Amino acid sequence: MKNAVVFVFLLISISVFAEVDSLRIQEANEKLAKSNEYFYANTDSAIYFARQSFFVGKEINHKQIMVSANIMIGILQYSRNRFDSALYYYNLAEKAYDSSMDSLILIKIQANRSNVFIETNQSDKAIELLLFVKKYFENKHDTLNTGRVYGTLANIFLIKDKYDDAIKHYKEAIKCFEPLDYKVGLGLSSQNIGIIYLDKKIYDTAKIYLGKAKTIFKSQKMLHALAEVNANFATIAFRNGDVDSALYFIDKSIEFFESNDAFQDLISSNISKAQYLSKQGSYVKSIHLLKKSEHIAEERELLDLLSSIYKNLYELYTDMGIESQSLYYIEKYAAINDSLNNLRLQSREDELLIEYNVAQKEKDFEILKIKDNLNRKIISKQHNVMILMGFIGLLLLFLAYSLYNRFTVKNKANKLLEEKNEEIKSQAEEIISQNEVLQQQKENLTDSINYARFIQKTILNPRFEDSLKYFTFNQPKDIVSGDFFWNNSSDNYHYLAVADCTGHGVPGAFMSVLSFTFLNEIFTHNPEIGVAEMLENLREKIKEALHQSEDIDASKDGLDIGLIRLNKKDKEVEFAGAYRPCWIFDGNIFIELKGDKQPIGIYPHEKPFSIQKYKPEGYCKIYLFTDGLTDQISGEGKKFKISGLKDFLNEIHQNDISEQEMLIKDKYKELTFGSDQIDDVLIAGIEY
Repeated sequence: MKNAVVFVFLLISISVFAEVDSLRIQEANEKLAKSNEYFYANTDSAIYFARQSFFVGKEINHKQIMVSANIMIGILQYSRNRFDSALYYYNLAEKAYDSSMDSLILIKIQANRSNVFIETNQSDKAIELLLFVKKYFENKHDTLNTGRVYGTLANIFLIKDKYDDAIKHYKEAIKCFEPLDYKVGLGLSSQNIGIIYLDKKIYDTAKIYLGKAKTIFKSQKMLHALAEVNANFATIAFRNGDVDSALYFIDKSIEFFESNDAFQDLISSNISKAQYLSKQGSYVKSIHLLKKSEHIAEERELLDLLSSIYKNLYELYTDMGIESQSLYYIEKYAAINDSLNNLRLQSREDELLIEYNVAQKEKDFEILKIKDNLNRKIISKQHNVMILMGFIGLLLLFLAYSLYNRFTVKNKANKLLEEKNEEIKSQAEEIISQNEVLQQQKENLTDSINYARFIQKTILNPRFEDSLKYFTFNQPKDIVSGDFFWNNSSDNYHYLAVADCTGHGVPGAFMSVLSFTFLNEIFTHNPEIGVAEMLENLREKIKEALHQSEDIDASKDGLDIGLIRLNKKDKEVEFAGAYRPCWIFDGNIFIELKGDKQPIGIYPHEKPFSIQKYKPEGYCKIYLFTDGLTDQISGEGKKFKISGLKDFLNEIHQNDISEQEMLIKDKYKELTFGSDQIDDVLIAGIEY
């Protein structure tokens, strides 16, 4: 979940002991209080004073001082992400605890142990401890701490993506906090519920809870939390298509983060704002904002945010058609992702090591408790032997049995620990192996598709006689294309065709090569063939090659095509088409030769292809095209349509044929500026 505000309640123990007349006890308490003063300012100093308090307690054999000092050291180690060390001190505190002390001390120990288990991905252990803690506070009618435990349980479910359970526990926390008017808990719980509904795309409910959180944060002057809520509102507005409101809210967040040097939040908000600006077409502002964020992220080595910045810059420059900058940032994006993958792998290995250390210390602690229990029993039995000498034989037998049983338990524990070590090692090796395989597969796939593009260009390369003036504008949606241009010449005729195969990308490319090959084969067999007969032959070859039949499960792949034959002597245009037209501009006269409404391929209402002819008065311009350009939607959300292309060609058809390709390319860039290309684009123009 993005931008989730997760609150964890650290229960810090600062005890004031009963023996106020003891100077040493007073000294220990003062050092522990000093440790608490340095808690946020200087962790090293805080740990130093807590240890001094512990040593005083040890010297005077005051167990409650030792327990409180160990709890404090554990909390300080936890704040430094040294979770195995934190657990070690919590276990020492529990070991020193005895039933004569306040039971709340034991509850504090278990609550803080649960925090370690949360951080080391041992959520089941954490939940078990927290339920124990919650029951204690409920029995004591301690509503505030009961609500805090509910909040922590909700955080665990949030991390595990169990959103319904998380919402349920946050609402229970709110029930506890409302009678107490505990603003911090109410605000954070409401914000987290709002974020969950935002992630679930239930925006109206999300706005209700985020609005409650915003009101509380304003009243309590929790400005950082307020800035995060504004960022959440910006996300909702943007997803609902209200870009102006999204910019309003994100600017409020940016203002706070910038003035308080909250660099990570500032960069995340700048990236969101850049996306909102690009949606409005403000590409220059978006790029400026991203480059400003790039500088901040590079200075502080924020690699994850740099990756997002590079990706957004690559997409912006690609949309603007600035290929050099697009290539520069996609290379930076690829390089930083390689670094991030290596760091994540190392981080996962570190996490596994920490989990192992925590499990080891937990196991050591369990063994230590078993040993302590055993020692207590031994002492008790020795005392009983002195009182009841008659039972010495029975006691020795029981002791031997107890020792054997403990030895067996220890061996089992060691065996389980060895198995866990092997499992962790195997998982780490598997992660490394899978990462290498995925990287190699990605490189092989990209190389294969790029080589396929080379093969397709080589096969589909058009050939023209010098006497025929022409242009072709071909812009695939993906690396390879499903549209293709075909031409050939005999003694008496020029043949030219523009085709749009089923699909685009790799499937369309295969279909285009197959169709191109069949057209060459048909022409070679009969160089003077009529256009309708050529389409009939092509249809039969496609149906035969793809094994097409009337069966409902059979392949329905095929192509749309416009085919013309130009008479070299009598100056006559012959046309046949499958769903594609031929447009002719003869001076100021526009002529449309319409294709038949049937594809090349299997079709339930199949009929012979018709021939249309036209004799131009003088030099004319002829255009064949696929539907890619006419179906394109501009950055303003408007479809270009057939009428748009007709009006555009009417404007430019009197220009020299050599200039028209550049004019069409400019029109293509205009249509795709601020929007994605939706299909392969191909248009051919011939002067005849």
